[in-house]
Amino acid sequence: NTTEEGIYENSYWSTFQNTDPDSNVILTYNVEGTGDDESLILTNQNGDYSTYQRQVLSVAENNDQGQIIKLLQNPVKSTLILSNLETIGSTLRYEIYTIDGKLISQVSNLTNATIDVGLFNPGMYILLVSSKKGFKQRLKFIKE
Repeated sequence: NTTEEGIYENSYWSTFQNTDPDSNVILTYNVEGTGDDESLILTNQNGDYSTYQRQVLSVAENNDQGQIIKLLQNPVKSTLILSNLETIGSTLRYEIYTIDGKLISQVSNLTNATIDVGLFNPGMYILLVSSKKGFKQRLKFIKE
């Protein structure tokens, strides 16, 4: 694993983190549904679980009520435009990951509401916006 992949995996798999080096983490799995609505649920011995679903990314996913930051366009050709950054009231950073977890861009001080993605290959990406005060939001976007 590269450092970038390790950061993504540590963040994503923290649910299953084992703090006791003398014990083994045992995961059980369950597959539910069929076809496009199929999902895999991994559960550790403490009852913590993670769900993986087979579904197509859609723009509607970024319009959930609980999200503060919004993408003004999705899909995007060259520039991500974010709205509502001012409501967080803290210095923000961002990281952009490929869908397979590779960190491809990061900025530790987001100073405006635009992010240049013009040189990215077409595909799906995950934008992680966070602050030192604990704010964290993930947004999926499609680069055309």
